[in-house]
Amino acid sequence: MVLPKDLTGGVRDISQFHAAGSFGNHETGYNAVIIVFEAISKNENGFDERNMVSVKVTPQTQNELMVTNLCTGQTTGIHMKSRE
Repeated sequence: MVLPKDLTGGVRDISQFHAAGSFGNHETGYNAVIIVFEAISKNENGFDERNMVSVKVTPQTQNELMVTNLCTGQTTGIHMKSRE
């Protein structure tokens, strides 16, 4: 899965994550996972800043995921291609 840079506020797409975890079965987000990525953004002086971005991934249908940036609340859908 590749997260687009506009969802993470970075200067590049993100394709590797540092940590992931799920909710317990008594939580409201039971079918979701939390993934933590490193995003690189530019500060007001034009220098790179490294940030950790947490996103929540929730299945919507068999082939679609809803991804929410937990810092900004921005949400996007990702369609999964089948390997048939």
